[in-house]
Amino acid sequence: MSIRKCKRKLALCIASLFWAACDNDSSSSVAPVPDPETNASNEVSSSSESQTETPSSSFEEQPANPDIQEPASSSSEIPSSSSYFNPDYPYTLGLHPSVHCKDSTFYVPSPCQSYRPSLKTVVSELADNEALYGVPPQTCAIPAREDSIFKCDNGMVYFKKMAAATTKSFDLVGDTIEQCAGSDANNPCPPAKEYYTKQAEEAEASTEYPHKYKLADNTILNCKDAYKTKLDTVKAYGAMYDHWINEFKLKCDDGNEYTTDELMDLVSKQNSAKPD
Repeated sequence: MSIRKCKRKLALCIASLFWAACDNDSSSSVAPVPDPETNASNEVSSSSESQTETPSSSFEEQPANPDIQEPASSSSEIPSSSSYFNPDYPYTLGLHPSVHCKDSTFYVPSPCQSYRPSLKTVVSELADNEALYGVPPQTCAIPAREDSIFKCDNGMVYFKKMAAATTKSFDLVGDTIEQCAGSDANNPCPPAKEYYTKQAEEAEASTEYPHKYKLADNTILNCKDAYKTKLDTVKAYGAMYDHWINEFKLKCDDGNEYTTDELMDLVSKQNSAKPD
């Protein structure tokens, strides 16, 4: 073999090695073209996985919101009347401890306001009465007034002192409104219920029958005082309140109890039936 042919073969080998090296570099640097079917299946798979994982995140514990107030538990209740306090009604009513009251006033109109004669009428009546009787006509002198009361959240009012009374009707004993009865130098407000109950018990225990009534057959009906203690409701001046009272009756030796009117009727009927 000639030297020229050897050189040619050597050149071809070197060239083939060069091109082989270039093919390897280009094949390694060019990214493979993705298969459309494989890509679609991968996308569906990843989508389904994300959908599967998403709901689980909703069950994760969320931080508490300080602006949201928790509702009161069912065990919480309104305070009992013994511990309840309303600054607008600071007093407790002794008759009904669940009722609360406050200081107030109550307007009592004059009984004279319904009669308002003109000046001409007054002068005429004055002249007529003076000529006939020598005296001027009676005029109403009872003015309207504002009475001090306890106003309560049950709609009732309790007068601290009635107009004609010499003692208090209702008064504060501590923070409790009590009904007063009788008079006691050591107690400005003797409890009414105790006072009336004691009065009834003493009358029942008495063996004396001081009241005597003569009937038609000349028999004598002997009677004594008797009392029934009860809580009575009163309507006055358009207001309403309740209080302890002693209902008065006459207990007689015939075994019956009579009101004063019933006993007077009995005596009247007996006497009217009496023969002449």
